[in-house]
Amino acid sequence: SQGYLVSFFVKRIEIKFSYLIGYVYCLLANLCSSLRNLYVRKGFEIPHYQLHYFRVVSLTFVMYFILKRQKVPLVSPSTKINKLLFFIGLFGLLAGASTFYGFQVIPLNEASVIFQTQPVISSILAVLVLKESFDTLQYLSIILCTGGVLLVAKPSFLFDEAATMTHQTIQRLPGTISLLFAASMNGVQSILVKKVVAFVNSN
Repeated sequence: SQGYLVSFFVKRIEIKFSYLIGYVYCLLANLCSSLRNLYVRKGFEIPHYQLHYFRVVSLTFVMYFILKRQKVPLVSPSTKINKLLFFIGLFGLLAGASTFYGFQVIPLNEASVIFQTQPVISSILAVLVLKESFDTLQYLSIILCTGGVLLVAKPSFLFDEAATMTHQTIQRLPGTISLLFAASMNGVQSILVKKVVAFVNSN
């Protein structure tokens, strides 16, 4: 079945690239996200909440077989981990719906740039919540990323678009807010995942 096939490849990747597994998963996640966003844009006539519904159903189906294949229980014996997992799922649910809306109303190349604020938000939260260190290069990256998002989002208080108002420019603001909200939810998700890993490793 599809679930067992996915779990087989996951296991092979973990064995072959054990020393680089974190980077491999990040690259695969970005590749899959890019393909997903492309097809979300192609399906602009389908309501975003319907797209998100089928995404959740398919993910649930695949993850069930992966967990079953690797003999991982669906519910953790730790109440704290279950609470964290619940909120990870909740924030992912909110992020997914917002992401699909944003990618449907904003051109794909612009929406992708705006959505890439997620690493910036994750980095800031890592400093504030996880007390991780921040170097000069990371500060510079945040400034450049924020500047790039402003150029793409074109907020009305910086760019005078009153004379060229179209349906696309009217939808730009809610679409931008939706994508920034999704990036924020994904950022919170990454922090909660780090907390789960830290809690598991401490026991």
